Amino acid sequence: MNRSHLLNSPLSLIYVMLISYGFLLVLVPVIVSSPTPPSPSLPDEIRGKPEADLWVGWKEQFEKEYSSEAEEIERFTIWVDNLHKVQQHNSATSSGNSKSFRLGMNEFADMTQQDFLNSQLGHKDPSETESLEDGSETNYGGGGLKGDVPSEIDWRDSGYVSGVKYQNHCGSCWAFSAAGSLEGQYFNRTGVLIELSAQQMVDCVMGSYGCGGGNVELAFYYLMATGSISAEEYPYMATDTQACMDEGKPIVTNVTFYNRLPKGNETALKEAVGLIGPVSAAMDASHFSFQFYERGVFYEPLCDPNSLDHSVLIVGYGTTPEGEDYWLVKNSWGANWGLDGYFMLARNKDNHCGIASYTGYPTI
Repeated sequence: MNRSHLLNSPLSLIYVMLISYGFLLVLVPVIVSSPTPPSPSLPDEIRGKPEADLWVGWKEQFEKEYSSEAEEIERFTIWVDNLHKVQQHNSATSSGNSKSFRLGMNEFADMTQQDFLNSQLGHKDPSETESLEDGSETNYGGGGLKGDVPSEIDWRDSGYVSGVKYQNHCGSCWAFSAAGSLEGQYFNRTGVLIELSAQQMVDCVMGSYGCGGGNVELAFYYLMATGSISAEEYPYMATDTQACMDEGKPIVTNVTFYNRLPKGNETALKEAVGLIGPVSAAMDASHFSFQFYERGVFYEPLCDPNSLDHSVLIVGYGTTPEGEDYWLVKNSWGANWGLDGYFMLARNKDNHCGIASYTGYPTI
């Protein structure tokens, strides 16, 4: 048999030379088979289900592990229910109805909506926390901004915005929102972007509930008195069990006062975002559609502009090629959520989800 024929055999044989003597070559074929990938360990109640392979892939993608078979079965059941809802939404979107945004099976897909609300939402209205002291330096109405408001803007392009954070299972969104707004104003003043400590606010802001929630107004009032420490000096721990440790650490910047914008006024909000920089905001994020948001301009008919439960950071605004006005918003649920940690929210839609109901920015 021709030697080249042997080496190119469809049996994929590797010929090992055993003897080389003169012009005589004796070759012995050794059959090498491809290794069989190990079967993922699955409880019997999941194995064989039509969604089992998708479940395995999702677990690997988000590095999910469970403490027992019982817990995995419970989470799988929740995950399948969420999967069907996501598929139903996306199918309706593809068929051309009014829903222009899509959902995805992100890392929160094994959580019930109530699990999610309890662990990820942390905005508390001032009425739910200790109010600001009399005489606090708070401006209402935006401070009389001057200048031509751009038709669109993305402050990430100008260096005002630090990387997306992951608050983990701690309702510290309000602290990340306050830190992000202050980072932008510090960059505007100095040209240097420094990540500021959200953990400092979680630990130290009086009147808030740490991981149980708070608001940016209390955060900025605290920073007026104390100043802001860098995240490097005071790193995020996703817990509120440690004591406040702000003494003796170097201060990056102080806050002079807090500018709170007119409630529900998207025109004033556009002026502030367009002329000042990233602005802190709160919104109604309590809906299934927001938990699983993946891309597109988010519009949820059930959103309530007076039911605010999540703090975010508005970093820009614009209009899609299809003519949809949107706010560009930074979240604190990690870069695996949404548009690499961001989302687009319907703008000029009657203060959708309350995005303009509780907004403001610091002055340094």
